[in-house]
Amino acid sequence: MASYSHIIILWLYICNLISLSGQTSDCDIAGKNRILCNIESLTNGNLTINTDVEATKTLEVVCKSKEIAKIFPSANFIHLQNLEHLIIKNCSFLQIEQSALKGLKNLTILVIQGNSNKNRTHINENLFESTPKLHNIRIKMKIDQMPRRLLCNLHHLTILTLRGNFQYLDAIGCGENNTCCSQLNGLFFQNNKVKKIEGKDLELPYLQMLNLNFNGITEIKPGAFDNLQNLTTLFINHNKLVEINGNLLENTRILEILDLSFNKLRYLPKKIFQNLKTLKFLELNNNHLIFNQTSKDIFKTLHSLQEIDLSFNQIEYLPPGIFSGLTKLQNLLMNNNLLNQISDNDFLFLKVLQTLRINNNNVTKISKDAFKTLIELRQLKLSNNKLQNIPDLQKLKKLTKLSLGHNSITNIEPDCFLNSVQLRFLGLEDNKIQILRNSTFHTALNLTTIKLSRNDISFIEDGTFEVLKNLSNLYLAGNKITEMKSLFVTVKNNLTLNDNQIQEFEFTSIGDELKTINLDHNQLHKIQNPFFSSNDKLQHFSANNNQLEICSVSSFPESIKTIKMSNNSITKIDKFTIKVLPDLELVELKYNLISEISDNDFAFTNAQRELLYTVPVVDLGYNVLICSCKNNWMIKGNKFYPSVVLEEDQLCNVTYTRMKKYVTHLKILTIQKNQMMCENVETCLSQCRCFFNDELSIMDCFNVTWKQPTTILHENFTTIFFDGNTNIGSVVSRLLINSPILQTLYLNNSGLLIISKDMFQGVGGLKELYLEENQLEYISPDVFMNLPKLKILSLRKNKLQQPQFWIMALPHLSEITFSENNFVCDCEFVTSFQKWVTKHQKIKFHDLNVTYCEDSSVPIIYFNDSSCYEMINKEIQMVLIIAPTVSIFTFLIIFLIFLYLYRVEVKVWLYSKYGVRMFYNNDKDADVGKVYSAFISYASEDEQWMVENLLPQLEDYKLCIHNRDFPVGEFISDSIMSAVKNSCRTVILLSRHFLKSRWCQFEFDTAHLQSMQDKCKRLVVVRLEKMDESEIDKNVSAYLKTNTYLDINDAFFWDKLKYALPDLETVQE
Repeated sequence: MASYSHIIILWLYICNLISLSGQTSDCDIAGKNRILCNIESLTNGNLTINTDVEATKTLEVVCKSKEIAKIFPSANFIHLQNLEHLIIKNCSFLQIEQSALKGLKNLTILVIQGNSNKNRTHINENLFESTPKLHNIRIKMKIDQMPRRLLCNLHHLTILTLRGNFQYLDAIGCGENNTCCSQLNGLFFQNNKVKKIEGKDLELPYLQMLNLNFNGITEIKPGAFDNLQNLTTLFINHNKLVEINGNLLENTRILEILDLSFNKLRYLPKKIFQNLKTLKFLELNNNHLIFNQTSKDIFKTLHSLQEIDLSFNQIEYLPPGIFSGLTKLQNLLMNNNLLNQISDNDFLFLKVLQTLRINNNNVTKISKDAFKTLIELRQLKLSNNKLQNIPDLQKLKKLTKLSLGHNSITNIEPDCFLNSVQLRFLGLEDNKIQILRNSTFHTALNLTTIKLSRNDISFIEDGTFEVLKNLSNLYLAGNKITEMKSLFVTVKNNLTLNDNQIQEFEFTSIGDELKTINLDHNQLHKIQNPFFSSNDKLQHFSANNNQLEICSVSSFPESIKTIKMSNNSITKIDKFTIKVLPDLELVELKYNLISEISDNDFAFTNAQRELLYTVPVVDLGYNVLICSCKNNWMIKGNKFYPSVVLEEDQLCNVTYTRMKKYVTHLKILTIQKNQMMCENVETCLSQCRCFFNDELSIMDCFNVTWKQPTTILHENFTTIFFDGNTNIGSVVSRLLINSPILQTLYLNNSGLLIISKDMFQGVGGLKELYLEENQLEYISPDVFMNLPKLKILSLRKNKLQQPQFWIMALPHLSEITFSENNFVCDCEFVTSFQKWVTKHQKIKFHDLNVTYCEDSSVPIIYFNDSSCYEMINKEIQMVLIIAPTVSIFTFLIIFLIFLYLYRVEVKVWLYSKYGVRMFYNNDKDADVGKVYSAFISYASEDEQWMVENLLPQLEDYKLCIHNRDFPVGEFISDSIMSAVKNSCRTVILLSRHFLKSRWCQFEFDTAHLQSMQDKCKRLVVVRLEKMDESEIDKNVSAYLKTNTYLDINDAFFWDKLKYALPDLETVQE
């Protein structure tokens, strides 16, 4: 019969292997004879073990899915006949059938821990028939009750842990009154929902440990523990007990640990502990206990008690002799009660007491002999009381830790610590001590930590801490100390002096072995250099919230790791790299006034770089950084700097005045080198401002009235602005007589009437010259003979009549502008001008198509003087062809009149009909590479017109619309400048709303500036409504007076607009 059963088991095992073949293994070896399986869910046939199953002693199965299986798989472990430990975690089932553990005859430990779900699990009463050797069961699932006799056949069961929804102790599967589990040694029944314990619930005579914490127990019936004669540990903490029966523990005579904490007990029965002569640990904290005269014998028989915790109760009074029987008590904890005094006899019999904690009471008085018998006391804690004096400690010769913080102590008597030779820790923080004498600690020679923070200490006598050779930590924060001198040189580890009134720090005032010092919130204005300091162990220095003005890192010893000086008035980082600090990790300088840091102070040499273990981090967040050329660390380049930390998108203030007109701040993370300028106030002319960086040197003398004689410039500048000046013509030649590297000169709007031959004799390297908006009528052909390298010349808005460009000495000219002058066009001038333009194809004539003769609307380049042709005809055929000549002349006059009257319409018609741009030089090179055909600038009130009318007409063009194409999160000013720069044209939809919008005005100014910089006409103005001159901004008005704009009421408006936009062919390129 036995052999037959073996054959069946083997057959089932083979079938299981076949069913699992081809599956990917879910299990791995997790130790000797131990397998760990991570699976989705424990369903029938999904467990694959590709190892030696006979050698497997421990199996842990962890379910990854929260799926709830209806039934625990049947005989899923039948092939693991030698398994001893089975652990199932995070798996949930609605039902566990009889055959779930079939084949596990050697199983000794079973752990089933389901995941959290609302469904309850039902267990078959015969589940453990196949596992007779089980001695430890731990089940954590939502189970209301177990089958009544589930565990009755497990005669080896000694430890049972059940966590679920159990409401009754007699529902754990051990039969009536739990009699069939009498062999149990440990019952762990925490985190259930038991409300009441009946008198016969626990018939467990061999039970040694019972854990009932975190239930909802409100009542324990008399006799409930009568059959627990072998109980040594009892946990009933975190329940709702209001009272307990005086005979409850009568038969638990060998109990050693009892925890009744976190209940609602107010009184303890007089004889509750009478028979607990072996009790060692008693936890009664966090109840509502009070003592009266009848309580004096409650602990009398606890001769073996070593620790009692009475903290967080309502004890106001200690009856005389209440602790008289506790002759072996070592730890007495009475924190957070209502005691107001300690008398001579309260601790009289506690001769071996080592720890006494009475923090957070109302103690105002301690009698002189209160501690006289506590000769073994090591720790005394009396913090958060109302003491005005330090109690008598003469008998506490073994005291190592004394806590008296948060009291009202005003003075430390000279002999207070007379016999405290072993005292290591002294806590006197948050008292009212004012003076420390050199006799204060002269007998407590072994102190290592002293806490004196938040007192009223204003005077410390010299030598106060000198005798404390072992002092490691000294806390003096929040006092009124004004100077350090050499008071603290014996402190070895941590010195805390924050929130005092110290004004000056010297490294000679600290000891050689100090590692950390805190000087936050003082009045420090200076840190003296350590000329004589030998400290080589200081690692952390903090001086936040002071009045320091300079950060000199080189003052610190080589051992320093962190320096914190935030919230000071630091304007300069001095000699940061003059000395290598190999261990330096962080310098925190947030919220200071640092604007610039030069390379001399901040850049490491290659030799220094090799000596660094780590690159130090310098936190410069929330400083007033400027876009200075000295701040090369912002762009790094080829030099090596500390690792600078800034706030996200931190900005620097623009220094260059001309740039400030358009943008006041720049992002440090994206700043370019040429945007970083330094101001030169030493050699700059009065009334001017000078700026420079590695590439440029600029002098800006806008709107200055010059007087003779003036000085000669001795500083070499690359760019000079003399625009908006008066009388500049009479002094400029002397000013610039020694400026050989000058490359760009602006003389716009300076009232120049004439240019003398010697005006530019000292600027032979000049490449760009701007003479716009002056009163020039004539320019001598040899006026530029001293400018052989001139490339760009701008003569717009003068009164020139017939400048002879073609005979001027301009060999390298590449760009020229000359529109809005008073050109007088005769046959000779026009012919010469046209030949010159035609011959010099490499020169960019940016405004050629808008340069007209006086009283003419035809650009000079297309101008034909009929008088020249008439004179020629008369000389040749005066007599022979008079009539045809008159006819031809008349026809030409009519044609020219027609062409003049309808010149715009003709150009637009030719473009709209045939795509031909007559009389218009489309600068394709300038438009190629742009992202957009046009950037549409409009007020939000005009958006409907733009969407419904403009966009459908221009659907073939790629347009930039701000609410569609601007990047999210970018500064609006940056986005506007980018849109203008990357668009071939900027179309302004001019209206009253547009003129009221600050951003629209900024878009107009930006586009206008870009047009001037690009030297081409990129601005197209569309007037949406009629407006009076007074309504229009002066800059816009000035532009409209000198440039053509489009009116939406014009019949040819759309054709004209498209004509003003770039060619579609150019856009595609």
